[in-house]
Amino acid sequence: MFWRAQTVSRQSKAFEISLSYIGLFGLKVLFLAPAMNTELLHLYRDLVPEEGISGCHNWAAHATILIDTPENIQAAVPIVARSFSPFAAKIESVGAYEFAPLRFLAEYRFPG
Repeated sequence: MFWRAQTVSRQSKAFEISLSYIGLFGLKVLFLAPAMNTELLHLYRDLVPEEGISGCHNWAAHATILIDTPENIQAAVPIVARSFSPFAAKIESVGAYEFAPLRFLAEYRFPG
C-alpha cells in the first residue's frame, strides 16, 4: 500500500472538499465527514483500485476529531454539534496510519 500511496500522491493535485457533517464510528470515534465529490472518489479508486467506485465499499472519508471512551465521546458530541458549521478544506496529501497501536507511519504530499 505504501508504494501505491506514494505513486498516487505524485500524480494527484490538491482539491477542495466541504466538511459537511459530524459522524460516529460506534461510540469510539467522533469525526467530521465531507460531502462526497468526484475528486475524492477518484483518489479512493486510485489508492484502492480493486474496490472500484461502485458506491458499495467499506470506506468512509473522514477527519477524526476524537478517539476515546464511549463516555467521553458522548460528552463531546453536543459540544462539537453546538459549534460546528460546514467548512471548506483542501486535500493536499495522503497519510498512512497504523491503528493498533495508533501511530503515524507516513505522509505523501501532492506536488505543487
